[in-house]
Amino acid sequence: MTIYKPGTVLLVAFPFTDFSSLKQRPCVVVSSTSFNRTHRDIILAAITSQLPAQVAADEHLLGASDLRAGGLPKASLVKLGKIVTIDQRLIRKSLGVLPPATTQFLLTKLCAIFV
Repeated sequence: MTIYKPGTVLLVAFPFTDFSSLKQRPCVVVSSTSFNRTHRDIILAAITSQLPAQVAADEHLLGASDLRAGGLPKASLVKLGKIVTIDQRLIRKSLGVLPPATTQFLLTKLCAIFV
């Protein structure tokens, strides 16, 4: 089993919030390396290329260097309000890894949603 680190961008079958269907989409790992090492599941935040006119408080627009490092081909944002726990067997492939500063920013922003 591959041990994924926070900030890793993965291509997965991501469920719609009503669980009516799955869509193959990029996601970023938000669970810790130790969690990922000891569980068959992994916790992910959705990434979308559908950019809104205004970025919401629970979203983060990725910069050009983030896109390159994450292996994302076009402008994208992380939707920290769209979190899912999935079995790691649903991971299609790894696309890249976001820079450490971006990963830390996302994790801090994610924690703020719950406090």
